Amino acid sequence: GFPSSRGSYSSRGSHSPISSSSSSSSQYGSEHQFTNLYVSNIPPEWDRVTFYDIFSEYGDITTFDLRHGNGNNRYGYVNYETHEQAMRAINEGSLITPNLLVKKYVSSEDRKLNSKIKNNLIVKNLEEFIDENTLFSIFSIYGNVSSVKIERDFSGASKCFGYV
Repeated sequence: GFPSSRGSYSSRGSHSPISSSSSSSSQYGSEHQFTNLYVSNIPPEWDRVTFYDIFSEYGDITTFDLRHGNGNNRYGYVNYETHEQAMRAINEGSLITPNLLVKKYVSSEDRKLNSKIKNNLIVKNLEEFIDENTLFSIFSIYGNVSSVKIERDFSGASKCFGYV
């Protein structure tokens, strides 16, 4: 399931755990009708209000959470009312700030299942402007994408290849 939303804000005034209003993300079910998103590489200057305000531009947020990882690593979760709103946030999320990654939330159980399936691709000759969100959007139309990574040099510039 989705991580605990302890302290998460809900636009409906509820503090219940974040859950999808659509069917399970099972690989046999309607996996494309998701509403839960995972957001990483969140700028350190963003607080909970900024995070909510930015992502509410893409649709009605039912719940969200902003968390701190190791060091400056910040990540969050957003659950939208509809699948279409979630897709809009994924497709337009890369325009918010460089390196921001917005993608479908995958539970730890599903990640473990997916890790047993080896379907890794190396994608070469990428344009320098291609980021993780763009790569994710391109390949997600062909099926479930569990992760994407663009290789970068020490300055953060793309090395023009990545992994899907």
